[in-house]
Amino acid sequence: MKVRTNLFIISTQQYVTSESSTLFITFNKQVVMISWGDITQLLFMSADELGWGRLTNKDIMDIGCGDGSRSTKAIIDVFPTVQRVIAMDSDSENISEDLGNTCPSKVFYMKADILDSSTLAGYEGTMFAIFSDFCFNDFDDHETAFRNVYDLLTPGGSAAIRFPLKIPIYDWIKEVYAKWRPGVTPWAPRTQLENLSVHYYRQMFNRLGFTVRRCETCDLHLKIGTYANLKRSLAGCEEWSSVIRPELLFLFNEDAYARSLKYCSVSPAGICSMKVETLLAFLIKPNDQRYKI
Repeated sequence: MKVRTNLFIISTQQYVTSESSTLFITFNKQVVMISWGDITQLLFMSADELGWGRLTNKDIMDIGCGDGSRSTKAIIDVFPTVQRVIAMDSDSENISEDLGNTCPSKVFYMKADILDSSTLAGYEGTMFAIFSDFCFNDFDDHETAFRNVYDLLTPGGSAAIRFPLKIPIYDWIKEVYAKWRPGVTPWAPRTQLENLSVHYYRQMFNRLGFTVRRCETCDLHLKIGTYANLKRSLAGCEEWSSVIRPELLFLFNEDAYARSLKYCSVSPAGICSMKVETLLAFLIKPNDQRYKI
C-alpha cells in the first residue's frame, strides 16, 4: 500500500495533496520555509544572467504561484516596472485565495497545469520570462513540463527554474512509516527516489532545444523553526489518531520527533534548519528554434 503525504513547503506554498485518507502528515505553515532573501536573490541572479533587466513592459509567468504571497510578491518587489505577472497554479483553492487576498493590478491569476498543454492555450510563444521556485519537484514527468515551458517562451525568451532534488524530510517520513506503519509506503517525488543528475537534466534540456546557460546543483538551508515548534506540529497531526492506538500516540510523537533530529541541524539560538539539494536551471529558447521532437 502506498500513501501520499501532505507536505507544505513555503515558497510558492505548493503542497502535495493526499491520494488516500488513510494516513498523511500535515505540517503547518511555519514548518519548512524558504527565506525571502533566497527568493529575491534568485530573481536578481536570473535578471543578471538571463538579461531580464527590470522586465520593464515585459510579461513574466510564475509557475506554481501558490497563494501569491511569496514568489509572485517577490517578482513585483524586484521588478516594479514589469508589465504583467501571470501567476499560475493548478490548485483552484490557491487561485481562489489569491484573488481574495493578493491581487495587485499587474498580477493576472491563471488556473493551469504545466503538464497539460491544453490549459496553456493562448499563451504559447508569448512569455519573455518564466520563473518557478520549488514546484517542479512535484512532477513525475519533467520532460513534458519543460517541453511546455519551451513552448510558452517567445523566441529569445528564458526561464529560471529551481526545485529540490533531495529533501531529507522525505527520508524521515519513510523512517517513521517503517516503524509505525510497516507495509505502508509513503509517497515521495520521483526526484527523491531516483538519482537524477545534472547530466540527466542537461541532456534533457539540450534535447528539447534549450540553450543551457546554467544547470547545476545548489544546497539551500531551509528554516524549520524551533524544535519546540516542530514538536508541536507533530503533536498536532490528528490524522495519526485513526491508525495508532490512543495509548501509543504519545510514544509515537516522541519517537517521530526524536527521529527528525538526525535530519536537521540547530543553531546556537535553537533554530532548526534542513539542507536541501536543489537543481538550478537557467534556460533560453533560441531565436532559431532548433527544436522539435
